[in-house]
Amino acid sequence: MQAIICSHSPEILEVAFERHDCGLHHLQAPNIASAIYPEDKREFFDALRRLGTSTSDVLFSKGSVFVEGEHDSEILEASFADQISKYKVTALGGRSNVEREIRSLQSAEEKGSADNPTCFIFDLDNRPTGLKSTSLVRVLQWKRRCIENYLIDEKIIYDLLRKPELAASHIDKRGEVKSIFREIALSQLPDFVAQAVYGALDYENPGLRPKEIAGKNFSEMSDVLFGRIALMKSQMDRIEESDWKQAFVQACEHEHHKMRAAWDNDWLVQCDGKRFFLDLHNRYRLKVSPLRFKKEIAETMRATKSKGWVQIHQLLDEALGPWSQR
Repeated sequence: MQAIICSHSPEILEVAFERHDCGLHHLQAPNIASAIYPEDKREFFDALRRLGTSTSDVLFSKGSVFVEGEHDSEILEASFADQISKYKVTALGGRSNVEREIRSLQSAEEKGSADNPTCFIFDLDNRPTGLKSTSLVRVLQWKRRCIENYLIDEKIIYDLLRKPELAASHIDKRGEVKSIFREIALSQLPDFVAQAVYGALDYENPGLRPKEIAGKNFSEMSDVLFGRIALMKSQMDRIEESDWKQAFVQACEHEHHKMRAAWDNDWLVQCDGKRFFLDLHNRYRLKVSPLRFKKEIAETMRATKSKGWVQIHQLLDEALGPWSQR
């Protein structure tokens, strides 16, 4: 006995994909049903599953778009629905291990076992990726620190803050907006400076790295782990509190002078847009959540075709445009 089941159920699709006594077909058109062979697409589907996308997500969407920021998907849906509505948008919550999965997807593409487009959108945040786009696996990096940096629009935010249902306070004069925004952004600079200076000291980390102990016996593990502890001890033995603090402050002042020049001219790109909106939220006592306020900005950007909206639209078009006719 045979049964033919047409279903959108993620559970049924997952089981059918795994079972040897089931055949899975994708009904792409009224007269086109293409077979999906697990042995051919295992690498592709496994990589997507590790990234949080199910088999059903792949089959019932035009492709997959992965974003890094917590609110990126909601912002894109509020302002760029015409470009991403047919894609499954998934928030990665960071970049850990993601680049490895991109390489897996591109490997599957080379073998001919990937036919669904995937796009990865990364924040800039001083860590530009070295990965390159392929025909089916696109890698897009924002030209500013994160998507929120594109939402820092003087006119739109000034107008929204004056709506009593959105904010309890507002900026008095439109001419003050640019200097206030710059002040909010530059207030972040000391934190960036301290992180850069302390990171450059490159102190050894005591954390256990699984790959260092893999396959070793306990004695060999102790050699590896104590070697790191000994290095840390030698680093700490050379430190005197007063000398360290003085050197740290001097290094921070020097780094601040260097970074301030870049931020003065380019703070809109350099600052942390997510923190900018949290600071703005507290300063003007917004009555809505930070996400709701960002979506208000995004929707207004779409309606007015603002400069930031045009820049994001062009970047999305570069990444997703080649698939528009698929």
